Amino acid sequence: MDKNGSSIQRKNVTPAELMLLCAMHHTNAGGDPILKCEEIDEDTNKKEIKSLHEAYAKLQEDYDRVQADVSLLEDVREKRLESITKRMEARQSTIVGLEQVDAIRELSPSDEFRRLGFRYSSTLLKDFYPGRIPSLPSTFEEARKNGLQTEAVAPKWLAGDNKYANG
Repeated sequence: MDKNGSSIQRKNVTPAELMLLCAMHHTNAGGDPILKCEEIDEDTNKKEIKSLHEAYAKLQEDYDRVQADVSLLEDVREKRLESITKRMEARQSTIVGLEQVDAIRELSPSDEFRRLGFRYSSTLLKDFYPGRIPSLPSTFEEARKNGLQTEAVAPKWLAGDNKYANG
């Protein structure tokens, strides 16, 4: 959040990214820029994935049953199959998102640094997390505390480029 009250919802944020966001925005926000941070419990995540897989399997059974039902008119069958397909796609999309959360949890510091490189400029990341093997925070509490005590690198102009180095 900035001092004008603008906010952006971010999902699947790691402690390293939270620290960077705090450092980048705490000055403009007049303090802690993070309004709400909910940590996704690993066990809850796994239970939800299992539940979604079960729901997906039931929908697959419904799909097969409707497809095999010869007593239905063709247009009725198509509408039901379309409805079931949309629900299956929604479940599958949610499963993929939750599995991504689990995959992000398992990243090594160098892989996490590389992942952050897709969202933020390499110049900013190298200045903020210096060294060959960057030292990244492991908990959200540590990240928030360190981020509020750190200033992110000021924007720099790149030689021959009309873009800020930090995006």
